[in-house]
Amino acid sequence: MLATSASGAAPDALRLGVLGNVARFKSQTGQDSQVHQAIVGWNQGLTWGAPLPDLLAQHVPIPLIGITTDTNPPRREAITPAAIATGRGDAYLVAWNKAVADWGQAPSSTHVFSRSLCRRSRGTPTSP
Repeated sequence: MLATSASGAAPDALRLGVLGNVARFKSQTGQDSQVHQAIVGWNQGLTWGAPLPDLLAQHVPIPLIGITTDTNPPRREAITPAAIATGRGDAYLVAWNKAVADWGQAPSSTHVFSRSLCRRSRGTPTSP
């Protein structure tokens, strides 16, 4: 899912995203990455952890948020994909939608990227 500016315009350039220490990456490569990735567990920002608007603000200028089905440690599955498909996770998805919509009203924010149902392998974020 890609949320763009209010005009609905598509991104105008390929963007490199960084998961981890953005400043360290820049100091080692010289690359000024605009996309800052975070992997969040299910209901993180809603029922535990920093609030959703804070999660977005921590990853400016362009957040790339990966949402897993994990819960807060001990990293067990909080919800199954089947449960999400039948609507049992809608409250969390609606909360993210509202947070992105509210956050997107700031003048400097034009994009938010989302990777739903990404997974972790031995504690390391990976793609499905």
